[in-house]
Amino acid sequence: MVLTGFLSNLAWAESDEIKVSTDEINSLGETSVELHGNWSQPAKNAAPNQTNVFRGIAEFSYGFEQHWEAGLQLPVTYVNSTWQGTGLRAEVQYIAGHAQASGAYWGGRGEIGYVTPVDDSPYWAMELRPILGYRIDRWHVAANPAISVALTGSDQQARFEPSAKLAYQLNANNAVGVEYYLEAGPVTKFLPHDARSEMLYLVWDTRLGKTDVNLGLGAAMTDASSRQVVKFIAGFPL
Repeated sequence: MVLTGFLSNLAWAESDEIKVSTDEINSLGETSVELHGNWSQPAKNAAPNQTNVFRGIAEFSYGFEQHWEAGLQLPVTYVNSTWQGTGLRAEVQYIAGHAQASGAYWGGRGEIGYVTPVDDSPYWAMELRPILGYRIDRWHVAANPAISVALTGSDQQARFEPSAKLAYQLNANNAVGVEYYLEAGPVTKFLPHDARSEMLYLVWDTRLGKTDVNLGLGAAMTDASSRQVVKFIAGFPL
């Protein structure tokens, strides 16, 4: 019964931010906006009453120091013909100085927020997201072995939620690749494979004028994952 209840909640808990963090960061004094959106189908083992869901974020960020950026996220959800704000999150990101064209880079992002889920009680949560990457020739690989934890509520176990990306640069404005996302469960005891949310996306990154766009089509790798997800991210300076 406990596992069944967890799987039911997991289907609604698909992330509203489906993004692998890289070395993209505002320079000192720069301000930008990112608009995220994704449409997801319920998992195969979801409860019968669950339907397709749209999740979105408006994220405002500012480069307050060299290599440092602060941001504010406003997430929303549209489900059962109703819009709902799902909280408020603040974040700080750091990327160490490095060569832009090739080689390794590293950094990290910390996030804290108040979460108001569609189907559960509100709670405070935080996330720590290492940012690791490497470029060689036209290839770019990045990984975020993230840890998230609820600071209030009944379940305050730290959870392992890694993501990764492999991209190939076609030309100056276009790249294609794959992104991988996993919700493995508590770090002290990972969930069984079939109970994990595990998604693989085909993605296209492009630049339209001053706007950076990420488009992706995701497919489930387990029965606990959303069967199919379409996502987009559009980021532009203010």
